[in-house]
Amino acid sequence: MLYLLIFLILLLFSYNEVFTSNDKLKKTLYIASYYILVVLAGLRYETGGDWQSYAEVFDIIEPINEVIKGNGHVFANHQIEIGFRLLISITKFFSSNVQLLFFIVSFGCLTLLFKNLSVYSTYPQTSILIYYSVLYFFLDFVTIRQAISVMIFFFSIRFIQNRNLLKYIALIVTASFFHLTALLLLPLYWIINKRFSSNKVIIFFISINLVFLLNIKWMEATLNLVLPFFLGPVATKITTYTAESALVGRGISIGFIINIIIFTLLMLTRSKNDGSKYYNIFFNLFLLYAFVYSVFFEIVDISNRFRLYFALSELILLPNLFIAFETYKNKILIFIFVTLFSFSTSRNIFLERTGGSAYNPYQNYIIYKMFDIKSTGKERLEINDKDFEENK
Repeated sequence: MLYLLIFLILLLFSYNEVFTSNDKLKKTLYIASYYILVVLAGLRYETGGDWQSYAEVFDIIEPINEVIKGNGHVFANHQIEIGFRLLISITKFFSSNVQLLFFIVSFGCLTLLFKNLSVYSTYPQTSILIYYSVLYFFLDFVTIRQAISVMIFFFSIRFIQNRNLLKYIALIVTASFFHLTALLLLPLYWIINKRFSSNKVIIFFISINLVFLLNIKWMEATLNLVLPFFLGPVATKITTYTAESALVGRGISIGFIINIIIFTLLMLTRSKNDGSKYYNIFFNLFLLYAFVYSVFFEIVDISNRFRLYFALSELILLPNLFIAFETYKNKILIFIFVTLFSFSTSRNIFLERTGGSAYNPYQNYIIYKMFDIKSTGKERLEINDKDFEENK
């Protein structure tokens, strides 16, 4: 129940931020949240997903001193993105223990997150509560390459607002060195800073949800059509995503209903928040989130990969609701909604239910090594994979 305990702690921190005026305490709790999340993710030991794959890659890539000497055959030829290869190689120069890599990624990504939220969010502590529930267990415990890419993109949003194309391109290209999907974010520079009329937004939202509700399938055929035009890692990814075992679709669930509720709240309060500096950009990012969720329903893995970039919008938009609903009673109702939304997203992990096996129980590297405790990481991954297959 460690994760649930931390959720409750962050919930109290968030309540303090919204309903009290002690700025010094707010700052202290924000810093405390940072250390809690860095330690939890950075010192996890064989907990979460993909750690085994990253450990295997870490073992075979040569340290940077060997690469410089010309002894970097695996480094030069491995298909994983060059930025992540370089990070592994540099890390391995200092230690042959993959735990150092996990800690460095956790420290770097969460440092960027907290600094970015200080710029973008009116209620950064509440944003942390939402991040912990919506993105933390996926980005910081599973897809650490994409976590780096997502946080670089998050930082780059200020350059969309400030209309600095060169800096935006430089950051997105850098992000693609850790996860190639980031390149698809380049066109956003010309799109998400625009303000679309409410009528157009409503028509767009209804249209994408009709694709989902009417079960209009298009992704598999499209990916198979474009496959001959790609080579190397991209072709491999497309083949993987269109394999029969990967074709897991998304059905109507609580997530679909929550998207409709959030959209309704955003439309009701849009005029009150339009003056906020970054509001329009994050509003459009939420529309892209809804688009990916509904239109990419056919292959959940692809939908989930892309939604990670756009889910950042929820960290900013949901806390902004406190500005629009000014009375104490309304703020309490919004706080209850944010709490229920956050809890429901990671409820399987918090309550140690089916689907959270890879995370529970939490294993801390220092404690497990200090007391020579046997890890159950591999067994829990097998249980998690079995649960996934049974619940397709």
